[in-house]
Amino acid sequence: MPKVVDHEKLRGEVAEGAAQLFLRRGYSALGMREIAEQLGVSKSALYHYFPSKRALFDAAGRVAVARMASAFIRPSGPEVGIDAAVSAILIGVKALDANARDEIALLIDYLRTVEGDAAARRGIAEANAALETSIAAIVGTAKASLVLSLCYGFLLQRVLAGESVDFARFENELRELLRVSASPSRWATSPR
Repeated sequence: MPKVVDHEKLRGEVAEGAAQLFLRRGYSALGMREIAEQLGVSKSALYHYFPSKRALFDAAGRVAVARMASAFIRPSGPEVGIDAAVSAILIGVKALDANARDEIALLIDYLRTVEGDAAARRGIAEANAALETSIAAIVGTAKASLVLSLCYGFLLQRVLAGESVDFARFENELRELLRVSASPSRWATSPR
């Protein structure tokens, strides 16, 4: 009897494994042959699921972005106060911080490789939108882009300056940003 293969599951596992490889090695340093070897699949099987390295990278990117977006979890309850929002965003940023250096390096490597490619830019815009949507669930759509920009800036500062840029500073800046832009009906502050 022939072996039954769950193709969607295998495709997802390959994309997940490729996401980790791209993160460790970069986009331009990997070829499909090496990716297949590292993932323990044949090159023809890899091409069956992903017709190009770019298609594999896109799928791996969707896996990585879904993981990053899921780090931002909306607190329960009908209204999210400033303290709860700050805590939720801080948890998400701490989760992203672990791989920020590699993620930034990978993104720059990829952008250099696909320079001027409109489809690549759309993929990055979609990734950004997914993160913004997760943050919007916590702080509202009006503030989501600004909060995401603060998150990106903080993570980049941590990559460039290291531990001297600490989470307490980010927390205070985020709290101030939300407090300044708050409308009385949107935020219910809770005691610290």
